[in-house]
Amino acid sequence: MNSKKIPLARPWVGTEELKNLERVLNRGWLTTGPEVKQFEEEFRSRIKAQHAIAVSSGTQALELALASLDLRPGEKVITPSYTFAAAPEVILRLGAQVVLVDADERDLNISIEKTREILERESGTVRAILPVHLAGHPVDIQGLDSLAEEFGLKIIEDAAHAYPTQVGPNWIGGQQNRPHLHTTCFSFYANKTLTTGEGGMITTEDEELAQRLRKLTLHGMEKNTWKRVQSKNQPSWEYEINERGFKANMSDLAAAVGLAQLEKAHRARELRTERAKQYLSLLSHRKDLILPPDVEGSSWHLFIIRLKREAFPNLMEKRNQVMTDLSEAGIETSLHYRPIHMHTYYKDLLKHQDGDFPVCFEGYQGAITLPLFAQMTEEEVERVVEELGKTLADYLPPHQR
Repeated sequence: MNSKKIPLARPWVGTEELKNLERVLNRGWLTTGPEVKQFEEEFRSRIKAQHAIAVSSGTQALELALASLDLRPGEKVITPSYTFAAAPEVILRLGAQVVLVDADERDLNISIEKTREILERESGTVRAILPVHLAGHPVDIQGLDSLAEEFGLKIIEDAAHAYPTQVGPNWIGGQQNRPHLHTTCFSFYANKTLTTGEGGMITTEDEELAQRLRKLTLHGMEKNTWKRVQSKNQPSWEYEINERGFKANMSDLAAAVGLAQLEKAHRARELRTERAKQYLSLLSHRKDLILPPDVEGSSWHLFIIRLKREAFPNLMEKRNQVMTDLSEAGIETSLHYRPIHMHTYYKDLLKHQDGDFPVCFEGYQGAITLPLFAQMTEEEVERVVEELGKTLADYLPPHQR
């Protein structure tokens, strides 16, 4: 057995990040300051957004975006069940109701058809849709925008997996003619194409909304400490709070890493795409797997395969065995995701059964996320595919091996 482990993900960091961190440490200003301002401006410019607001995590980006809608008790927000817990978590924290929706069978993104069914049933009570660009593959934006127009809703995009993702000539989160798009929220967690360790960004086309979001990042204060120190019009100790806010600002340390990451993010996407296409080519002959779609413009944050039930009748049991065997062979895998409605807390709260969202349920039972990162080599992809093939052969009937 090859003893060298292949991780699920590996951040692409090096001397550029160290150099930027040294600059911040030498300056002596570590919290929100000039690095954050520059990071916001360069991020905004690269995807052609009007405004970008840096925050401490992708989850905080979602919470602030939802908070800026001023949701009232009883209002509902639709979000997919096939996602991470951040979206329903912040909806509930703000006093709104979570409405889960099933996935599209092709890519496990939010189902436009099922969302329409919910909207026709819940007419007048739904305030917003919070879709997720799962694995870096964009949702059906045209279908989503049509629903928002028809039912008078706002869209808050969860683009935690989607930097940099492109749809036609436009970048996700960039300037587009989409009147119902409220905000787009990014995550810069450690395994993302662009990482600041922890961090996130909100983009919007609305200047007034951008100003409000900036206040919300720091307790509702009209100016952060750096701006007050730089101001010549009032004493640095004076500030005004005119609404309740959050503690969600990004530090200059994180932004310094982000600035270095911006320089390599598009190259990282190219490299991830090359490895993803290699996977697709090497696995294309397999009749026992559902492969992710080859979506033009995807950032390929994750490479999620699915075992087919007809090949593996005891699907979840076999999936778990395959993942265990790959781990023992030095291949790290993961599961994205156990659907929200299957977690104990949300099952009890929302009164769902496991099979209520059949596409999510089936997708979860067979899903395996394979290693994918910018500096992954062709040889590493070949080894993953080889070990996967050996492992699957152990659980297939003889005539299917």
